[in-house]
Amino acid sequence: MLSMQQLHAWYAGLGLPIESSMTQEELMRLHKACIVWSALPLDELHKECIRLGVEIPVLDKHEERDGQRSCLVYALLLHDRMKAWECQGFEAQRIGEIETVVQLVCTYESYQSMEDEEFATACAEEGLALSGKTSRTEMMPWLKTLLIWQLLPLPELVVECQDRGLPTSIPLLPADTDTQRSRNV
Repeated sequence: MLSMQQLHAWYAGLGLPIESSMTQEELMRLHKACIVWSALPLDELHKECIRLGVEIPVLDKHEERDGQRSCLVYALLLHDRMKAWECQGFEAQRIGEIETVVQLVCTYESYQSMEDEEFATACAEEGLALSGKTSRTEMMPWLKTLLIWQLLPLPELVVECQDRGLPTSIPLLPADTDTQRSRNV
């Protein structure tokens, strides 16, 4: 059995953020899944992607079978992580872009690992001033929500505002979506 340090090294080597809440069991499950997926014949790997609803990356027909296999295994792994991040409240499905969700999780984890003073300063920079009575535990859900709002695609941010009864019909030029985004957030 791999140690937690070995599992973290393997997982980080995939370009994915180490999450403070990840257990050794979860990392082992992912590692074993990747081993199983890697051992499947290429046509079975394709079927597994289809069965799970994984978007199959465009593969170069001239690429070696091992390269194609690696792409499909990575797509399955990313699909697994997107589902996990959705379950953790990161709105992965609404954000939609894997790279953006990875950025969100990395940013959130960096806040989690900050010392208290650094955390208070970072929250203030985000517009979330900590009163003397607000704990990090109370602030983290608010911070997660703010980080999500900053990364939601504009149509999803508009829906979020409408769900909260906030005005969204500010007339703007189509090219001025960044201005509209900052007004909505």
